Amino acid sequence: MTPEFLHSQKLIIEEVLARLTGRVKDSWTEHHSDPADISAAAAAAQDALAVATVMSTTTQDIHAALDKINRGVYGICEATGAEIDAERLVAIPWVRFSIAAQLDLERRAKAKGLSACALFDSESGSASENADSDAEDEKEAQD
Repeated sequence: MTPEFLHSQKLIIEEVLARLTGRVKDSWTEHHSDPADISAAAAAAQDALAVATVMSTTTQDIHAALDKINRGVYGICEATGAEIDAERLVAIPWVRFSIAAQLDLERRAKAKGLSACALFDSESGSASENADSDAEDEKEAQD
């Protein structure tokens, strides 16, 4: 990827992040401004929580994308290590997976009732924990 492409993606990601974080604050204030109607306030709070959850996940993905740009690994599929198509990065600048990997994760996640990212994170976390456990077992065997 060219430095120009990375720079433009970074600017886009930073702009989305600025809008997203401002929107969370506005949404929270807007949904909690009418305490007289408890039922409506409770429904609004539930809606705001759902929106905030999605925004929080997106915000985390955006920060991760900025970190990847800074580390020189932006545009690399977290599942396969392959380069993500530039068109996909333009469409979703903070995307974590190639289309093929995303489809595979979604198919497997659906069977388990998880999101694709949750499935990947759980699998990669458990793989890391297993590797740590194997390394500890090997060290103990050497002692």
